[in-house]
Amino acid sequence: MSRVGHAIVPGYILLCLLIGGSGQGMWGNAVLQIGGAALLAWAALTREPAVMPRPGRWLLGIIAALALLFILQLAPLPPAVWTVLSGRAEFADGFAMLGMRPPWLPVSLAPYATLAAAMTLLPPLAVLVAMFRLRNWGAGWVLGAIVIGA
Repeated sequence: MSRVGHAIVPGYILLCLLIGGSGQGMWGNAVLQIGGAALLAWAALTREPAVMPRPGRWLLGIIAALALLFILQLAPLPPAVWTVLSGRAEFADGFAMLGMRPPWLPVSLAPYATLAAAMTLLPPLAVLVAMFRLRNWGAGWVLGAIVIGA
């Protein structure tokens, strides 16, 4: 692998340190999320992934459970289910006052905020998965990126 290939994961970490982590930096975070999705795709499609240690598999299992939690919070539920959940009576009453049948709604009261929170986890997830699955990064390069970013 070329020097450029060895610098991709550390370079992404450096970008995360320089332009990420701010609620005000919408475009910077968007770039990092798109880059994170690309890094995840690259790690998933690599032909010769690194052998993942057992603790790494456990950590990815926890991450998969977190992804499942986000999916469950965003999946639409029938009115018979979501109306009996805590805090939903006001919403059901609002639909009744309007003369409307309650629609299928997710568990999350703010689904767009839930999706936005899930997207903020893409950069750290991409770094973690890339470090587990890809062979072409070096600890020295990562340390250098962290020192430069700091």
